Amino acid sequence: MQIRSAARMVFIVRNFQFSLEFYRDLLGLQLEAEPGSGWACFDCGGMLLCLCAFNAVMPYEEHTLGSSPDQLLFQVDNIEEVRSELIRRGVDVKPVQQMSSTVRIAEFRDPDGRYLGLEERSSGI
Repeated sequence: MQIRSAARMVFIVRNFQFSLEFYRDLLGLQLEAEPGSGWACFDCGGMLLCLCAFNAVMPYEEHTLGSSPDQLLFQVDNIEEVRSELIRRGVDVKPVQQMSSTVRIAEFRDPDGRYLGLEERSSGI
């Protein structure tokens, strides 16, 4: 058995329209297809990031949005440039951190409080 790659990540979101606009308009991700009723997927370079309206899945009491310590990082070539653009668009992006000699990250949150980030790797990685 061999897993080739991650294919899809699904985020359950409280306010579908607000989250759709955050990922599409602020982060600039491209929709894979026109959004359906409470469902939209973005092309993330070989993996789909999908949004699913919260009320379409389960009652509020059964799930706490944004409570996961998981983090999704978006690979970028120039972290300072992308960070500046996101800040200009209204995203609260933390300062860039040097994680190792070859990796730098900058973190932020989505409308449901999930940890997201930018990651820049030096050439050769």
